[in-house]
Amino acid sequence: MLKRIAVPALLLCLASGAWAADAPGRPVELRNYTGTAQDRAASTRLRISIAGEARQDRRAVRVGDLLLCSAAGCYRARTDGKVDIADTSAGKAARIADVAIPPATITDVHFPEVRGAAVITGHLELDTPLAVGRDTPGVELMLAVRQRQQAGRAVYVPAASAHMGFADDSELVHYLPSTATVARLSLGTRLTLLARALDRAQIFNVGIARTGELFPRVDIFPYLGLKQPGMLEVRAVGGGQGGQALAVPAGPAAHRHARPVPDPGAMQRSARMTLWRTAVIEPADLEKSRPAPRQD
Repeated sequence: MLKRIAVPALLLCLASGAWAADAPGRPVELRNYTGTAQDRAASTRLRISIAGEARQDRRAVRVGDLLLCSAAGCYRARTDGKVDIADTSAGKAARIADVAIPPATITDVHFPEVRGAAVITGHLELDTPLAVGRDTPGVELMLAVRQRQQAGRAVYVPAASAHMGFADDSELVHYLPSTATVARLSLGTRLTLLARALDRAQIFNVGIARTGELFPRVDIFPYLGLKQPGMLEVRAVGGGQGGQALAVPAGPAAHRHARPVPDPGAMQRSARMTLWRTAVIEPADLEKSRPAPRQD
């Protein structure tokens, strides 16, 4: 079971409507995160990703260095200069930066002006400041962009964002309300969230853990009500001794085979559960749910 990280669960940000202005002050350069002892002791890992609205995918969109600003000053996160923009239909977002940031409270995000036929530019004032501290192993910040046509160019502007804490073993699902999401996770688990199930952008931290039962425990955090029903499909992972579904041979063979053997029928089982809110789904709940066709 993943240890729950105590960080703000949700951040929704609306664009201020203004084009990017020069960020105040001289920005402090952020190092790329390497996982060294120095990184872990003095800073927090900050991953920044980009996702687009439905049907606004585009490859090789130009993006400049990202400026993350607080009341005390700004930080510069270097990017590769280009990003493939896609929606969140697979529960993923395109990463543009992975940096080590000292404790700070970020209030604004700036995409500086760049040249090109397809670019990301604009300024996002965060409705809720993003507080980053040393008590969190890492934070993922998703920036949702929306396309506008301007003077023959495809200009993407930041429109909303969400953030979520994570650890090394975290599985994150990125969601934008404009797109139905089908996220394939570990241990044969699949989470489906319909479009408009939420009113705002969200990152879910999903913990999937073996417990010795036939099905794993699935923890979908934060715990939110859904306006459209979601679907959780889980493949059996085993139960009993050794973490497998077991059967003891009957008759004389039982005396020659003291150890139980795996039950292939149980191991091929899958469960399907309708979700009206995200929550902790216990193995017993999955065993009581209706069977699902086996996932490939």
